[in-house]
Amino acid sequence: MVDDSPTDEPSSTELTRRSYLTGLGSGGVLLGASALLGRSGTPNASAEPLPTQETGGYEVDQTDTDSDVIDLGEEGMEEGDDAGSWLSEYIEDGAEIVVPAGRYDYSTRAFTRGLGDGYADVTVRGEGEFGDVVFDHGDGYTFSEAIAANGGDVLLDNIVWRGIAGGNGNITVQAAEGNEVTLRRIARPDGSNDHGEGVFVRPEHTGAVTLEDCWLEGFADNGLYGSAPANSKGNDGEVNVIGGLYRNNNIANVRIGGTNSTIEGATVVLDQSHGDGRWSNNDIGTNMRGIWVREGTSDQGADITIRDCDVYNELPYAPVEINPRDGGGSGVITDTRIYNESDELPAIGHHGGEWDATDIEITGPGNTDNNINPEDTCTGSQCEQASRTAAEPIGDR
Repeated sequence: MVDDSPTDEPSSTELTRRSYLTGLGSGGVLLGASALLGRSGTPNASAEPLPTQETGGYEVDQTDTDSDVIDLGEEGMEEGDDAGSWLSEYIEDGAEIVVPAGRYDYSTRAFTRGLGDGYADVTVRGEGEFGDVVFDHGDGYTFSEAIAANGGDVLLDNIVWRGIAGGNGNITVQAAEGNEVTLRRIARPDGSNDHGEGVFVRPEHTGAVTLEDCWLEGFADNGLYGSAPANSKGNDGEVNVIGGLYRNNNIANVRIGGTNSTIEGATVVLDQSHGDGRWSNNDIGTNMRGIWVREGTSDQGADITIRDCDVYNELPYAPVEINPRDGGGSGVITDTRIYNESDELPAIGHHGGEWDATDIEITGPGNTDNNINPEDTCTGSQCEQASRTAAEPIGDR
């Protein structure tokens, strides 16, 4: 098995995970990402009860009447049109664009500026509930979108891309210091064949990237490849995962590394190997991990938090692996459930960096070792088993 991807730079007021994420999907209580994830620079700070903020959820079908909002349906967009072509015409700084519910073709890049230029204060949101807006690029399409925030934030919300991606096949993101790119309810469930990530965060990233209730499945070279900012050539930008489903991605389902990065309430599932089926000719090789912390130096990749996640593994690979190539970094894994059928690899592997693991529950017939902190671990049938079903709005997909 290969050890790594061949390239690291490809072209009460306390809520449980389930009640929190269900609230997101149903338009209930939403915690601001910064408050939820406790961005204080210390991994234990997030253990305190967090205040809630009433925001009304994600009811995006109520279009803002502000004159700056562009409703593409009112502009003449119809089902079957090339959505990328429509978006590329209207995306500019300060724009808020609404895509009407429906199914569209997708054969044109929507975000046309380079990563160095980026966009400021841009929102693109699909109308309706999760899954109501579908962009279908078909199988083999050389998918590539570069989304950068520079001088203001960028939000992309409620879009499902369908079709097996060809080429490098990724959404590439980065944010300048003080800016944020948010991908909310973005789904790419069909993955890729030979190359490509679902989402790749550039090493130049210095701000914040957040994936909120996203679904990435079946990619050959990482689902979320978010560790590059923490390598020795990176800018140590923050990457945050809130909820969502990450399933059967080769190399790693969720891969992070930047200082103050977080994974909160994610569902990670490994139940189909990339050595089988349509991936059998994959020239990258097969080595699948659930959650992987791959970067960390003496001054990068610190205070990472992995909290309230479910990692479900039926394959002979690593559910959770902390393996910074430069031996540094730090973090904590807490309140997390792991089901493991791998006999050889531990439920939590630890090969470097200063890490703690608390309130861990490990079940399954495989290796139930927690190599970080076995004393604060429940193992056996009496423990809570990891779920393989994501919370709403993703649900049982």
